[in-house]
Amino acid sequence: MWLPQAEKRRTTTGSRQPPDWVCEILSPGTARTDRVKEMRLFARHDLPHMWLIDPLQMTLEVFKLQSGHWLLLSVFSEKEKVRAEPFQQTELDLSNLWLQTEQ
Repeated sequence: MWLPQAEKRRTTTGSRQPPDWVCEILSPGTARTDRVKEMRLFARHDLPHMWLIDPLQMTLEVFKLQSGHWLLLSVFSEKEKVRAEPFQQTELDLSNLWLQTEQ
């Protein structure tokens, strides 16, 4: 999880605000929890951006919170080069994320 604004977003009582973005790496054992419970939790805490990466399916799902609900902005896969919210300025080569096995 990346917390770019965490230090800047302290409240007057010293507690921290939620991060601007979270990225969950799905696995067979956690995918259901990540997609159901954690996405609801992050929405309740007004986390504005979320990515779900599925290494088995080789996909990146990009979500944005709108009116308390997750809006799926894009789905990318395999060897795509992407610019995804909230990091549109940076190109990400998805082929760097997947374990390469010899055939």
